[in-house]
Amino acid sequence: MWVLNNTKQPGQKYYVIVGKDTIVGRKETTILIIDDQSISRKHSVLSVSHAEANLPYVQRPAIFTLKDFSKYGTFINGKKVESGSTTQLKDGDKIVFGSLKTNEWKVGYEPTVVCSSCLDSQDKKSLKAVLVKLGGHFVSEWTKDCNFLVMSKLNVTVKVCIR
Repeated sequence: MWVLNNTKQPGQKYYVIVGKDTIVGRKETTILIIDDQSISRKHSVLSVSHAEANLPYVQRPAIFTLKDFSKYGTFINGKKVESGSTTQLKDGDKIVFGSLKTNEWKVGYEPTVVCSSCLDSQDKKSLKAVLVKLGGHFVSEWTKDCNFLVMSKLNVTVKVCIR
C-alpha cells in the first residue's frame, strides 16, 4: 500500500488506493494545502494501478504515479516535474508541491502480503478483489514476506496444542 507522509507535520498521512485519484490542491481536494499561493486549485493527481495478475508476485508492487497540472511546479527529489507530465513514484521519494516549498511529503510503500488458510473459493475471490484495491499481494504459502494470515475458522488440532 502506498502512503504519502507530510514531513513538516508528522502524523499527517494519506493512503492512496487503486481506482481512486487523490487530488492535491488548494481548494476542494483530498490533500488540501492552504496558505501557499503557489499551489494550484488542482495541483497534482496521485494514482495507483495494480493488475490482478501481479497478486502472487511480491516483487511487483503496485504502480504509484503523479500527474502534475500546476502553474508553479511540483518537485520530486528536488527536480521540477514538467506540467502535464506523469511521473512514476518510488519508495523514499520526496515531493514538494508549489514553488514556495511550504510543504514536503515522503512517499512510502507498506507491503500488504496475505496468505490464507481454510478459505473457500468465493472468500478467496473476495479477498483478492480487496487486495487489488490496496495494491497488495496474495501468496499461496506463508513466507517471510507475509504480514497477514486470513482464515475463516480456526481448527484446534493436536499440532496446535503441543509445544
